[in-house]
Amino acid sequence: MHDSRTFKWIIENMPENSILIFDRGYNSKSNIDLISNRRYIGALKQSDHQDIMRLDVGKDSHIVSGK
Repeated sequence: MHDSRTFKWIIENMPENSILIFDRGYNSKSNIDLISNRRYIGALKQSDHQDIMRLDVGKDSHIVSGK
């Protein structure tokens, strides 16, 4: 079974206080609606966020150059 079909099962069987981390394959309105009351980190679809993709990551304060 493709993993995108298991998302609801995963949500129903994980502890409510856990943080869900998922890639952009799970990033859909219906899945976000399922987890709206939980904490989560989800990858964004590049095609939906062209403004973010144009940011200069070299200026990101979390990137340490030369390491």
